[in-house]
Amino acid sequence: ESELAAGGPLGATLGRMPRPQRADIERQKKYEDKMLHIRIELVTSVPQEIGRRFDLAYQLSDQSLALFEPVQRNTGIQGGKFLERGIYQSAVTGVAIHEDELGAALRAAVARLNHAAFSAGDDEIEILRRRFRVYNADDFTFEFFGLQRPEAQAVTNSRIDGIFKMIVHALLSRKVDIRAQFHSADVDQSRSIEADEFKNMLAKAGVTLEDEDLKLVMAKFNSGRDHIWYQDFC
Repeated sequence: ESELAAGGPLGATLGRMPRPQRADIERQKKYEDKMLHIRIELVTSVPQEIGRRFDLAYQLSDQSLALFEPVQRNTGIQGGKFLERGIYQSAVTGVAIHEDELGAALRAAVARLNHAAFSAGDDEIEILRRRFRVYNADDFTFEFFGLQRPEAQAVTNSRIDGIFKMIVHALLSRKVDIRAQFHSADVDQSRSIEADEFKNMLAKAGVTLEDEDLKLVMAKFNSGRDHIWYQDFC
């Protein structure tokens, strides 16, 4: 069952019916079944909602869109359809959300990931009063807007941030004392823990990390060594 159907913090806001629009025959002929897929993340300060990510599927032929939430392990998020397909009003123009708005946000996201200049908020889109930050898209979408994928390291950094947010969200939802867990894992009182100790610390708190994800997190916090330091993580 989707969050939209079940209600909840996001479903309550996003569960309204979209505005009906007349079919655009020319658009249908031009685009047929072509679809944009853009990866977005909810912009929120609510701990339980931090790190929630979605696939925005935008049908070019009729300007309809839907949101799907992937399963995120260790978070309690089951995934599935989040927002029913429909034509939704743009907060900018007052009419149906246009692909140009999505392209502008993706362009700003590429600039952000490549550490280039962009205006704050330009990498975000608004759907029914909730803001989402763009962080990636599929190959067709990049080609459609004439954009190059971000540099590999930038994408990796974005992935690391996503993993870290997932860890924080999972620990907060379980009301885990992160500092106490860290000190418990730091048996030699060096104020640092190794990769295996970090993985075991998370496992004891009910958070499982794949080895590849563990390597990415270690790369972010190990300060050039195979350790995570207390002052960096906590």
